[in-house]
Amino acid sequence: MPRVHWHDPRMPCPTCGGATRTEIAPGYWRCDSTITTEREGPGFQRPGSGPPVLYDTRICGRTYQDPSSTSTSLGLCACNTGAIGICSECQRPVCGTHSGLFAARRLCAEHYEVKAAAKRTADAKAEWERQRAARANWQAEQRAKERQAAEELTTQAEARTDVFEVLETLRGRGCPGSERQTITGKRSWGRTGWRRRAWLLYVDRSYDKYDAKTTIYRYWVTDHHEYLDRWGLAVRSIDMLQHNYMAPAELGPFGRYDAQELRWTGILKTLRSYL
Repeated sequence: MPRVHWHDPRMPCPTCGGATRTEIAPGYWRCDSTITTEREGPGFQRPGSGPPVLYDTRICGRTYQDPSSTSTSLGLCACNTGAIGICSECQRPVCGTHSGLFAARRLCAEHYEVKAAAKRTADAKAEWERQRAARANWQAEQRAKERQAAEELTTQAEARTDVFEVLETLRGRGCPGSERQTITGKRSWGRTGWRRRAWLLYVDRSYDKYDAKTTIYRYWVTDHHEYLDRWGLAVRSIDMLQHNYMAPAELGPFGRYDAQELRWTGILKTLRSYL
């Protein structure tokens, strides 16, 4: 049985050989095929600095005649060029240069521009609405964050007042509580230590990768409102803790990572458990 070969009746572009084209006039075409060219990249002579080959693409744009594709004459365009179609709006014959396809309909240049301008206006309005909605959402989120921050400041301020009231109550009771301890601290390295009664605030179980063991650190508040850190050094007042530079881990549940700020609510909850 003889083999049948399929033949594309379209004449290929004489420049690039592509078959993607647009008819400008009967038998007259513009090539819309993509041409890819290679050029030397930075990695060609210096391996590792980039791709060895770079690719550039462009539209061919060559115009040529293909007499075999000449269709039935539709008349002349206003520019006296053979028409390739009829405008869907005004029914005038138009050539490929002075017409275009909009929503799969052939339109003359005037009606095409009207439709395209209307689409650009609609797209611009839709984009403006999208941006306005996005900005409104962003502003709502910012207002919510501001309200949350204000509420947090109020909560911490109220807790701070309550912390000192609870400390005075505990001190007046003679430092009672299951975590009542007598602590020996020091003002600085090498100085004589001092003794205070204190309440345990936080226990930090840190894993020491050098000794391969877990080390336990305890943090206290004394009956003189002093804060003892992991090294036994005391801050003069617990109120100064928010200004004292400490790593977040040292503050335990009472500190924030982004700002070394005392979380009064955590301390208040702990101290109230000793009442």
